[in-house]
Amino acid sequence: MPCSLDRKFKVRRLVLDYFRRRSEDDSLGEDTKVSSLLLDEQAKDSYHRGIAKKISDEGCSMRGFTPTQFKSKKTLGEIIDAAWEAVAENDKTPAKA
Repeated sequence: MPCSLDRKFKVRRLVLDYFRRRSEDDSLGEDTKVSSLLLDEQAKDSYHRGIAKKISDEGCSMRGFTPTQFKSKKTLGEIIDAAWEAVAENDKTPAKA
Protein backbone atom coordinates (compact mmCIF):
# COMPACT_ATOMS: atom_id res chain seq x y z
CA MET A 1 0.00 0.00 0.00
CA PRO A 2 1.47 3.38 -0.95
CA CYS A 3 1.88 6.03 1.72
CA SER A 4 -1.33 8.02 2.02
CA LEU A 5 0.25 10.80 4.09
CA ASP A 6 1.35 12.85 1.10
CA ARG A 7 0.73 16.25 2.66
CA LYS A 8 1.92 17.74 5.93
CA PHE A 9 -1.64 18.61 6.99
CA LYS A 10 -2.48 14.89 6.97
CA VAL A 11 0.39 14.16 9.37
CA ARG A 12 -0.68 17.16 11.45
CA ARG A 13 -4.23 15.85 11.70
CA LEU A 14 -3.05 12.33 12.56
CA VAL A 15 -0.69 13.49 15.33
CA LEU A 16 -3.11 16.01 16.85
CA ASP A 17 -6.01 13.54 16.74
CA TYR A 18 -3.84 10.96 18.49
CA PHE A 19 -2.79 13.37 21.25
CA ARG A 20 -6.33 14.72 21.66
CA ARG A 21 -7.83 11.24 22.00
CA ARG A 22 -5.18 9.95 24.37
CA SER A 23 -5.31 13.10 26.52
CA GLU A 24 -9.07 13.52 26.23
CA ASP A 25 -8.47 17.19 25.44
CA ASP A 26 -9.76 18.63 22.16
CA SER A 27 -8.06 21.97 22.82
CA LEU A 28 -4.55 20.62 22.13
CA GLY A 29 -2.84 22.29 19.19
CA GLU A 30 0.53 22.79 17.57
CA ASP A 31 1.53 25.32 20.23
CA THR A 32 0.78 22.94 23.11
CA LYS A 33 3.89 22.34 25.18
CA VAL A 34 4.62 18.67 25.70
CA SER A 35 5.61 19.45 29.30
CA SER A 36 2.05 20.67 29.99
CA LEU A 37 0.78 17.14 29.29
CA LEU A 38 2.71 15.77 32.30
CA LEU A 39 3.89 12.66 30.47
CA ASP A 40 6.47 10.45 32.14
CA GLU A 41 9.13 8.64 30.10
CA GLN A 42 6.98 5.52 29.68
CA ALA A 43 4.05 7.58 28.46
CA LYS A 44 6.26 9.40 25.94
CA ASP A 45 7.49 6.05 24.63
CA SER A 46 3.89 4.89 24.36
CA TYR A 47 2.85 8.03 22.46
CA HIS A 48 5.79 7.61 20.08
CA ARG A 49 4.88 3.96 19.43
CA GLY A 50 1.22 4.86 18.94
CA ILE A 51 1.96 7.59 16.42
CA ALA A 52 4.45 5.35 14.59
CA LYS A 53 1.74 2.65 14.41
CA LYS A 54 -0.85 5.10 13.06
CA ILE A 55 1.64 6.28 10.43
CA SER A 56 2.47 2.68 9.54
CA ASP A 57 -1.26 1.95 9.19
CA GLU A 58 -1.27 4.63 6.46
CA GLY A 59 1.44 2.76 4.53
CA CYS A 60 4.16 5.16 5.63
CA SER A 61 7.32 4.99 7.73
CA MET A 62 8.55 7.23 10.51
CA ARG A 63 11.94 5.46 10.49
CA GLY A 64 14.60 7.86 11.69
CA PHE A 65 12.31 9.68 14.12
CA THR A 66 13.40 7.88 17.26
CA PRO A 67 11.84 7.88 20.73
CA THR A 68 14.81 9.97 21.89
CA GLN A 69 14.11 12.58 19.24
CA PHE A 70 10.40 12.46 20.06
CA LYS A 71 11.17 13.14 23.73
CA SER A 72 13.36 16.12 22.83
CA LYS A 73 10.52 18.02 21.13
CA LYS A 74 9.05 20.88 23.15
CA THR A 75 5.71 21.36 21.39
CA LEU A 76 3.24 19.26 19.46
CA GLY A 77 4.13 21.35 16.42
CA GLU A 78 7.76 20.22 16.68
CA ILE A 79 6.57 16.60 16.86
CA ILE A 80 4.39 17.16 13.78
CA ASP A 81 7.30 18.72 11.87
CA ALA A 82 9.67 15.87 12.74
CA ALA A 83 7.09 13.19 11.92
CA TRP A 84 6.37 14.84 8.56
CA GLU A 85 10.09 15.11 7.75
CA ALA A 86 10.55 11.40 8.54
CA VAL A 87 7.52 10.38 6.46
CA ALA A 88 8.57 12.57 3.52
CA GLU A 89 12.16 11.28 3.64
CA ASN A 90 11.29 7.61 4.01
CA ASP A 91 8.59 7.64 1.39
CA LYS A 92 10.33 10.14 -0.90
CA THR A 93 7.26 12.34 -0.82
CA PRO A 94 7.85 15.85 -2.16
CA ALA A 95 7.52 18.24 0.78
CA LYS A 96 4.03 19.69 0.48
CA ALA A 97 2.29 21.68 3.16
